[in-house]
Amino acid sequence: MPNFLVELGRPVLLASLIVASSVLALRHLGGFEKLELGAYDHFISLRPGESTDPRILIVGITEKDIQTRNEWPLTDQTVALLLEKLERHGPRVISLDIMRDVPLEPGRQALLQRLTSSDNIITVCKASTQDYVGVPPPPGTTYDYVGFADLVIDSGGAMRRALMLMAPPVPAGGLTQSPHLCSGPDTVISLSLQTAMQYLDAEGIYPEQLESGELRLGSKIIPPLTPNFGGYQTTDTGSGYQLMLNYRSAQQATELVTLDDILTNQVDPELIRDRIVYIGYLTPQAGDDFYTPYSQAQTDDQKMPGVEIHAQSTSQILSAVLDGRPLIWVWPAPLEALWVLTWAMVGGILAWYIRRPWRLSLTVLGVAASLYGFCFFLMLQGGWLPLVPPVIALGATASATITILNQKLKTENLRIKTELDITRRLQQMILPPEQELQAIEDLDIAGYMDPCDDVGGDYYDVISSPQGNLKIGIGDVTGHGLESGLIMIMVQTAVRTLLESKETKPENFLSVLNRSMYYNVQRINSDKTLTLSLLDYKQGTLCLSGQHEEVLLVRADGSLEQIDTVNLGFPIALEEDIDDFLAHTQIQLNTNDVVVLYTDGITEARNIERELYGLPRLCDVIVNNYQKTAKEIRAAVIKDLTSHIGQQKILDDITLLVLKQR
Repeated sequence: MPNFLVELGRPVLLASLIVASSVLALRHLGGFEKLELGAYDHFISLRPGESTDPRILIVGITEKDIQTRNEWPLTDQTVALLLEKLERHGPRVISLDIMRDVPLEPGRQALLQRLTSSDNIITVCKASTQDYVGVPPPPGTTYDYVGFADLVIDSGGAMRRALMLMAPPVPAGGLTQSPHLCSGPDTVISLSLQTAMQYLDAEGIYPEQLESGELRLGSKIIPPLTPNFGGYQTTDTGSGYQLMLNYRSAQQATELVTLDDILTNQVDPELIRDRIVYIGYLTPQAGDDFYTPYSQAQTDDQKMPGVEIHAQSTSQILSAVLDGRPLIWVWPAPLEALWVLTWAMVGGILAWYIRRPWRLSLTVLGVAASLYGFCFFLMLQGGWLPLVPPVIALGATASATITILNQKLKTENLRIKTELDITRRLQQMILPPEQELQAIEDLDIAGYMDPCDDVGGDYYDVISSPQGNLKIGIGDVTGHGLESGLIMIMVQTAVRTLLESKETKPENFLSVLNRSMYYNVQRINSDKTLTLSLLDYKQGTLCLSGQHEEVLLVRADGSLEQIDTVNLGFPIALEEDIDDFLAHTQIQLNTNDVVVLYTDGITEARNIERELYGLPRLCDVIVNNYQKTAKEIRAAVIKDLTSHIGQQKILDDITLLVLKQR
C-alpha cells in the first residue's frame, strides 16, 4: 500500500471509528431520538401534498352542526338518520368513529337495529389496558364489524405511527363488568385496517398472515415496525402491529362534507357511492384532535382530527395494495451503522485534504446539504434514512481529524524546529568569523546575512587559499528553509575542498563545483539550483566568475560601476555540464575602492505597499556612504533597507558583503 494511503488511513480511520462508535452508542441510548423525529417531521412537512384519495369521504360533525342542531353529543336518533341517508347512496363501507356504548336517547333502538342489520357499517371501541377497562362497541355488533380507535402518540404529542393489530391486556384485578370485544386477550383490529379490509374484500383481496407474522393483502406485504425502527431508539415500536403513518397531505387528504350537508341532501350521491365513508367529530370540544408531523409549531389550528387520521391510515393501506404507493421504510440496523461510519470517514477525508478551518467548514456545510438533499429525496420515495447521526458524525470526525492532524503537526514542527535549529547553528558556525575578516591586510570586509526563515538559502564566504589568495563567494539557493540551507552548507564545503585541492583556474573551479552539487542535488531528489559568483583576490586584483547579481564597484572618486555577471556563468546544479557557459573577468582595485556583493533579497524587498527596494536605491546608499568603513557602509544599507521594509514580513533571505581596498 502506498505510504500516503497509510498516512491518510491512520488519523482518518482512527477518528472515524471513534466518532462513529460514539454517535451510534448515543443514538442507541436515545440521545438523538428527538432530533431524528424532528428531522422526520421536517421532511414529511416539506413533501408536496398528494391529491385527495377518491375512495374515501369524511362526514365531519362540525361546531356549526352542533350549534345548529343544539345537540351535544349527537343523539342516537341523529346518528341513525345520518346512516340511513348515507346507505341510500350505496357506500361500500361506513366507518362510524363515534362511541355508542351507552344510549343517547332518543333513537337507541333504531340505531342498534341499523348497526346490527347492516353488513357494511363498522363501529369503534377503545381497547382495555392494565389500568382501564376500555370502551365497548355498541351492543350486538360482531368482531368483523368492530375496530379499535386507539392511536399511538409519541412523546411530545405527535402522531407518527398507526397501530393495526393488538392483543389488549386484561385489566389488573379482572373486569368489573362483562368482557367486550376490545377487552382482551384476543387480537383485535384497528378501525383503519378493518375498514381497509372490508373495502378490499369487494376487490377479491383477503388478508393473510404469513409464518413470519407479517400481514399480506393480495400481493402486498405490510411489514410491521421493528424495535429501534429508524430514529426510534427508546420508544416501543415493537409491541402490537404498528406502521408509520405515511400521510397523504396536511389537509384535504380526502373529500370532506358536513353532517348538515348530508341531512339536507346537499351532497352529490357520486361522492358516496362505492366509497368508504368515515363519520367523526371535527369540533374541538370533542377532544379528538392530535398533533402530527405537520404540527411543527404545535398550535391548535395545526392539529388533525382523529377521524381524518383514521382515514389517512386507511388510505395508506389501500394505496399500498392497489396503487403501489410505498410505505415508510428504513434500512436494517447494520446498514444504518455503515451509513453513519461512511459519513464519518467522509468528514475525516475532507479534513485530511482541506485542513484550512474556514474552507473545511464551508465544505462540510456543502456536503451536509447534499446529505440533507439525498435524505429528502429518499423520503419522497418513502425512505427514512438517518440524517442527524451522519451529519453529527461528518462534522465531529472532521473536527477530530483536524485535532489529530494538528497534534501530529505540532510534534512534526517540534522535530523540524530542532533540525532547523541545528542547521541554522551550522550555518552560523561556517560563516567567516569577524576575527578572520579583520586579519586580512589588504581588504576591509563586513558581511551580513539574515534568513527570512530559521534557515536561509543564501551563501557568502571569505576563505584564504593555501597559495595565499582569497576566495570570496556569494550565492543564492532558490527558495529558503531546511533544504536550501543544506545546499548552502554543501556549497561552502565544496568550495573549501576545491581550494585545498589547489584548483586555481576560475572556470575549472566552477565546473567541478557544479558537477559535485548537481549529483548531490539529484541524490536528495531536489529541484533546487543556485546562482553563485566567486571572486579570487590577490594584491588588488579581483578575478570574477560565475552568474549572480550585478557586482557594484564604487571608485575612490565616487564613480559607480555595475558589473554584469550574466555571461560569466550558469545556475549551479541545473545541468551536469556548464563548461560552455563559464568565463571570468578581472577588476583592478585601487585604494578606497568599494566592492558590494548582495543577493536579491535586498533589491526585491517590499514594503507594506508592495513597493520594491530596488537596485537604484541600493546604489544611492552605497555612493552616499562609500567613504566610510566597510562596517559603516553595511550599517547604512541595512538601516535604509529596514526603514523601507517597515512592518512587512521579510520574504527572502538578505545577504550583503562589503569589500573596501585598503
